[in-house]
Amino acid sequence: MGCVNMQEVHSVGLSLIIWLLCGLFSMVGAYCYTELGTLIVRSGADYAYIYEAFGPFLAFLRLWIESLVIRPCIIAIVALTFANYVIEPLFPTCEQPDSAVRLLAAICISRFLLYATVTCEIKLFQNYFSLRQHPSGIILFQRVETCLKLFPNFFTGLLPFMNIFQHVYCR
Repeated sequence: MGCVNMQEVHSVGLSLIIWLLCGLFSMVGAYCYTELGTLIVRSGADYAYIYEAFGPFLAFLRLWIESLVIRPCIIAIVALTFANYVIEPLFPTCEQPDSAVRLLAAICISRFLLYATVTCEIKLFQNYFSLRQHPSGIILFQRVETCLKLFPNFFTGLLPFMNIFQHVYCR
């Protein structure tokens, strides 16, 4: 037995009952997370809950499955759904070409990854300049400057955005 498509129900009342049951199911899940959050007061959400209940190995395994399987699949599904909705008005009388949908989804994912990378670099620069103004940051960067004079090629090839330290201090 497969998934029931809402277009096959042919009843507004039954559609509303299914919608209400799904909402109640979501509320029960939210209530369970609220209870877990009040009982286990560690940061880490699912990782902390599984760590407390089943131990470190299963928590670690769940974390890696989330990072390598679940999150990339969610990003791909959202990108494909967005691409379908954007391309649908361009082909009102016929089916959308799969290659166009996939191409637009790939562009969306690449833009998302580019945005995430640029955001990370901007945060690094913001942290650098805000720490540079604080008195403890001045002392820290004076020590970094001393270390960089001793090892002038320390950050070369490490990461592209880490070369800012070399450009600032190795003049």
